[in-house]
Parts: sequence; C-alpha cells; structure tokens
Amino acid sequence: MKNLDLNSAKNYILYCLSNRMYTKKELSDKLKNKNYPEEIILEAITSMEDNGIINDYDYAFAYLHDNITLKSKGLFRVKQELFQKGIKGDIVDRVVSENNFDTASPLLEYARIRFGENKSLSPKEFEKVKAHLIRRGYSASEIKKCLEELEIRANWSDEF
Repeated sequence: MKNLDLNSAKNYILYCLSNRMYTKKELSDKLKNKNYPEEIILEAITSMEDNGIINDYDYAFAYLHDNITLKSKGLFRVKQELFQKGIKGDIVDRVVSENNFDTASPLLEYARIRFGENKSLSPKEFEKVKAHLIRRGYSASEIKKCLEELEIRANWSDEF
C-alpha cells in the first residue's frame, strides 16, 4: 500500500496543479478520492495555500475572465459555476467588485455570430433568443440592450 503522508499529498497537489488550476475544494476532493486522511488533507491544503500555491481568488479571477471573454458567458452563470466549484461567495463578490468585467462586448459578438443577420423574428423565435441568452447567464437588461443594438425585433405582424 502506498504511503499516504503529508509529503506525498503535497506532491500530488503539485502534480495536479502542473496540468491546470484547481480550487481548494477540488484538490481536497481529489485527495479524498486517493484515500488520504482528513487531517493530512487539511494540513497539505493549508500549507500550499500559505505558500501561495493554491489561491481561490486567482482561480476565480482567471475563471471569470476566461468564461466571460472567451466563452461569452454571462456573469450570473459564471458566478454559479464558481460556487459549484467550491469558491466562497465572498471571494467571488470581491473578484467581481475589484475587476470591471466587460460582459456587453462578448454578448454583442456572441449574439451577432449566433443569430446572424436575422433582424425580424417571429415572437416565438424572439422569445427563444432571449431564453437562450438568459441560460448563458446574461441579465434581462443586458439582453434588451444587445438586441436593441443589433436591431433584432419580434415581428408581430406575422402572427395575425
């Protein structure tokens, strides 16, 4: 049976972090899955956090930036995903308040690509577009402003 001591836990954390960033919770779960004792997990995570190797604030910033800028997700959805990854609400709120994430530009670009040059939609299609953007995490006011700027409207005359 392999040795489940503090050094091997730290080495495993470093191995995981060599591939990508992880939250404290994700690393803790990985160590639990490897059957490390709870006290070793806590000590390893705390030690790595004290040395700046694990940092949930940096993780949240990178995750927010990448998902808003590169994946065109809305702030609400990205915040929910961070909560699911174990990032505490106060850290997420602090990252959002300290950094001005531009969600309007990625939303406009996404909507322009996704919905093309369709300026006049049936009311049913128009509601589907709005619902799609809401699922991506955008607020109603952001969606309204975007659709107005792209001049995408519901054509009510088709219904009658």
